Amino acid sequence: MISYKSKILLIPICLFLMVAIAGCSSKDEPREVWDGKLYLCLNVSSTGHAAPGTRAGDDTFFEQPELETEKMHTLRIIIVDDREYISEGKRNPFYNQIVHNKFRTLPSAAISSIDDPELKFNVEFDHDYRIYLIANEQGIPNYDKDYFSSTLRQGNFYMDGSLENIQLDAVKSGAEIVDNDNLELGVAPSLIPMTEIFNVKTKQKPIDPTLENTTQVEDLFVTRAFAKFSFIVKKSNNMADDDFHYTFRYIKVSGLTPLEFLFPKAEYGDPITIGSITGMMVNDFSLPAGNGEPGSHVFDLGRVIDIAEIVTGGNLDYRYTPQLYFTEAKGYEDTDAKFTCSLSLTGEEDDYLEAKALPNLPSLPRNTHVQIIITINAHGFDTEVTVLPYTGVNLNPSFGIDRDDDDDNPSHND
Repeated sequence: MISYKSKILLIPICLFLMVAIAGCSSKDEPREVWDGKLYLCLNVSSTGHAAPGTRAGDDTFFEQPELETEKMHTLRIIIVDDREYISEGKRNPFYNQIVHNKFRTLPSAAISSIDDPELKFNVEFDHDYRIYLIANEQGIPNYDKDYFSSTLRQGNFYMDGSLENIQLDAVKSGAEIVDNDNLELGVAPSLIPMTEIFNVKTKQKPIDPTLENTTQVEDLFVTRAFAKFSFIVKKSNNMADDDFHYTFRYIKVSGLTPLEFLFPKAEYGDPITIGSITGMMVNDFSLPAGNGEPGSHVFDLGRVIDIAEIVTGGNLDYRYTPQLYFTEAKGYEDTDAKFTCSLSLTGEEDDYLEAKALPNLPSLPRNTHVQIIITINAHGFDTEVTVLPYTGVNLNPSFGIDRDDDDDNPSHND
């Protein structure tokens, strides 16, 4: 039985931990006789061949990660005893003890790790456990390896709730938290961390234990911690090539804040099916206090683009996909324009047209790829937004973002 303790938010890019019934690996030596133990076996699958799905009536799609940095390379599984009382009035002396802390380097490209015999955990029958999943931990800003491997070592007691309260800080509103675009020569790009927390209740001890009924099956997943943007710039159909010859280089997106929790905290709606994928929508998520006023990020395309290069009708457009990542955000308070976009049609950084609200984007949860389509016309420009949550294999759950216009979508920071 699973419940979400720190429900993650986002659309995600979900990576799934799929638990095998018979064991962690087909290469495992089978237990010939029951050894008195209950095993929780995890097979990890991060990407698959599920076809993208489309949610009818809006511009929601699912996509698989294309960049190596957005795939799972390492995985840490921390299992904590979460049973406070053994029986009524009798406290469990091992409550909050770390019973497992295992770090694994996964196969290249993190396509799958279904044959990893190390991802098998001996646990107690009829017990409550809290499971922390951390993928690509070396990509966490200000990563402290000793904390994850030594402070949280097996046998220690986890009493301070520090994992749930780790904050990631981009330092100032509007700043990226990971820049894989502007790296010095020889510097490897940063991996994108992924996390989740689950509560798991193990089964009662069978009356007649067998090898088959002493292995528990659970489906878990991890979610990428950050969001990213990409851009498509095109000309309107009713605009002739020689109408005017503006240039542009800078695009400004506003509504971004710097702080988020490492482990997402979200509330989900009921499962829905989008295309071939069934998942849950994100109704709300919490951010740390102290985010302050949202700010802007200026995306520099690297060169001045002449609008005359763009063929009328969108047969040819300009596409920009930076490897810049941002913390999740809720945008501006007390307005429907949570996030806005503008660009300079003179090629100068400080000369922007009036900002336009980004439609279809009531919040910016982690694990979101926001594709902004800018159409230049005789009166300025218009914007469209396509939200592309990443998906893994076609398993339940995957995620989408709730964009119901009637939804009460709070914008304050919790």
